[in-house]
Amino acid sequence: MEYCETVTLAAPRGAFADEAAFDGWVRETQKSLVRFCRQMVDDWAEAEDMAQEAYLRAWEKRGSFKGGCSLLTWQMAIARRVCLDRLRRQKRVKLIPLDERDAAPSPDTETKADVQRALAKLNADDRAVLYLRAGEGLPFEEAGKALGCSAAACRKRYERAKQRFEAAYGGREG
Repeated sequence: MEYCETVTLAAPRGAFADEAAFDGWVRETQKSLVRFCRQMVDDWAEAEDMAQEAYLRAWEKRGSFKGGCSLLTWQMAIARRVCLDRLRRQKRVKLIPLDERDAAPSPDTETKADVQRALAKLNADDRAVLYLRAGEGLPFEEAGKALGCSAAACRKRYERAKQRFEAAYGGREG
């Protein structure tokens, strides 16, 4: 994301110096952040609420960004905490049903449904690490920062999550 890197370089000791920069950031990253939240909570509306809360927290804490990671990593770490807080409050496991808006009629719709069912069997942390690495393509170092762990720990979590996903996907019916 070109804009994100520009903001990172322009404001390493306090992101979003003004509302215009923050508005641009939200427009640039909103889709990605909502998809990330969707991996942790059970529906799109709730994911959008969590992303909104994460942006609000980022704005409130904008002076705390020190530039040790990209703004996107920092924002995803905030979103992860927001989602985990919500999950703890609800004290229930979130499932990820296949959303009709994402499932265009195609021959692989059944495969998408199988993938969603396998993902639903994983815990939120497994889904988060899989999304950051496979969905967003973040390197282990950046994904680890978003998850609050080292690159080595992130690599290990990713490998374990992949194994659990493969076991869940391989055990599908049909």
